[in-house]
Amino acid sequence: MFEFMLLAFAAAFGFAVSGSVSALLQWLTNRPVGFAVPEGGAVRYLVAALKFMLAGPYIMVQVSLRARFIDQKSWGVLGGGITIATIWSICSGILLIDLMLRVGALG
Repeated sequence: MFEFMLLAFAAAFGFAVSGSVSALLQWLTNRPVGFAVPEGGAVRYLVAALKFMLAGPYIMVQVSLRARFIDQKSWGVLGGGITIATIWSICSGILLIDLMLRVGALG
């Protein structure tokens, strides 16, 4: 039971960070976030990879909801997208919580 609670917390934390990063990026760039790969050198690719890592779950849920309710795709597309976003949120949440524990930001 304890492990399930840890996974749920990591998923919630990861998705909250994802939504916050997405909102910040939308505010800074005045355009919606997406999985578009920028043209340019290695630095732009690394920045895009970091953006995808942190904002990916939010973008995935947004794309899945758009596919189901606007493009009239099947319910499986929505379920698959939300499942991928949940697993992604768990992974990024665990990574971020571990990083915060190592630098001393949490306890």
